Amino acid sequence: MLNQMSEWVYMAKATELWFHSAHHLTKGTGFSGDHVGLYGMIYTGLQEEYDSVAERILGLTNDEMMLCPKNIMSGASQLLNSYPSPSNMSDYDIALAAQQIIVNYCLWENNFHAILDEAGILTIGLDDLLSNNASSHERYVYLLQQRAKKQ
Repeated sequence: MLNQMSEWVYMAKATELWFHSAHHLTKGTGFSGDHVGLYGMIYTGLQEEYDSVAERILGLTNDEMMLCPKNIMSGASQLLNSYPSPSNMSDYDIALAAQQIIVNYCLWENNFHAILDEAGILTIGLDDLLSNNASSHERYVYLLQQRAKKQ
């Protein structure tokens, strides 16, 4: 189960890092709205989520190595390597990539929730945290879907 918990913290950090970069790298006519209102809102939400995930993992496992910055950055880096970089992408392509990354996170969360439930270790609080995160992610999917639409 520790592997899945590690993967959760890596996923949370990798996603937050990607969206923080998208916040800086967005461009074009929608820059102002994308910079603050979309990617800024998403990455700050993901920063808060990462903090909650890290605290929950430490509380549930009492394993400080789960929060070793070297381990987290190594695991997050592996995940980031599977994502396209927002560098040198058009504003439209950043939105498309962002949408796919959040959709993938939603799918991962569903699987993670099922694994915890099947193992009998899904606490009420953990279920609540995962549900709240999933609700935010689904909202992000909607916002990014709308942003990526061509007229």
